[in-house]
Amino acid sequence: MAVNTYKRTLETGAASRCAVTILLFCLLLALGSSCLGQQPPCTVAVVVQRFDLSSFPKEYLDKAVAWRQESRGRSPAKPGLLNMGEWGYATTDDWTVARDVPPEAFVVREGRHIVRFQSVRMNFGPRRVVFVADDGKEVNAPGRKIEATVITGILSKARAGDSFALLTARGPRVALRLGSRRETIEAAAEKLGAPAGGQSDGEGVLDALLEASTWLQPPRPGDSIFLVAMHLEGRNKTGVSRVRKALETGRIRLFGFQLGPKGSPGVGDVVARSFARSSTSGEWTDGMFPLSRGTGGATAWENTEDHWYALRETRLQRLADIAGQMYNAITGYYVLELSSVTPDLSIRLSPEFQKPLLVPMDVLYPRDLPPCKSK
Repeated sequence: MAVNTYKRTLETGAASRCAVTILLFCLLLALGSSCLGQQPPCTVAVVVQRFDLSSFPKEYLDKAVAWRQESRGRSPAKPGLLNMGEWGYATTDDWTVARDVPPEAFVVREGRHIVRFQSVRMNFGPRRVVFVADDGKEVNAPGRKIEATVITGILSKARAGDSFALLTARGPRVALRLGSRRETIEAAAEKLGAPAGGQSDGEGVLDALLEASTWLQPPRPGDSIFLVAMHLEGRNKTGVSRVRKALETGRIRLFGFQLGPKGSPGVGDVVARSFARSSTSGEWTDGMFPLSRGTGGATAWENTEDHWYALRETRLQRLADIAGQMYNAITGYYVLELSSVTPDLSIRLSPEFQKPLLVPMDVLYPRDLPPCKSK
């Protein structure tokens, strides 16, 4: 009797455990199916640049207005360029982040086809920013002053929730990881303003960029690298294609300043690019301009090597202001949720929205994005 009762108890317990197991399995299967049906949305970080015309003489603006009326829009202006007709173009590197663009102003295409975007919102979440600074012997006194000023300027106005790091290239190694005290990073950045000491035996700029990208793993929205360097070429172990892939995979945006002359002329800072052949690999490497633009970031150029160059306090403050706008682009940007993302993706502002502007706004977004398809 007792044995049979014990046997029935075991059978009942086993049946209950089996039922619970089956119930859990069905629940997990249902959740899994639901998750499979709800793929993560295709999102793109977008910054809109509004160019500041306050530095232009009034006669330039009057000429641009007259030319627009005369040409009736047949010769449209380009972002960052003031079209003055026979007077030519005037460029500006003064810009602010536009955060008042209505959703209907965005035009998204894949080739010739319009892409439906499901929502437009602003993202002001906490950010991680890694400063990469060139500390090599080639960086002259003006360049060093710029490095120290723009980095400390950003840190002095940074939001409480943002995290920063500093990594040097070419010169003596400084590696202050994310979570370091801001005072420590500021002190290290201020030392960049001093003359170069010792040999330029540190890792190359591309190598430092690649290392900085590993500090931002796993990725978080808004991750950015702020680079200040003379150029990208030099004694690098890695190539620009590998760096570009790391930035693409991590969705890391690249901002900063290129110091020294451009390798090849361009029309304004917005579309300029430079080329140099790496002395190590022989690979042709792009300058900072196309690399940063491919990530949805922005780069400014300051030729500190020209024989006539003198870094005046007013110019230094202007560069600090530009760096501040780059930080604003890091901390707050539009998020476009799209139905799909392909290599042919383009994001613009509609002609109707741009028409009243003498200098059209520019749209910064990552050109190098993995394909995505929302359901």
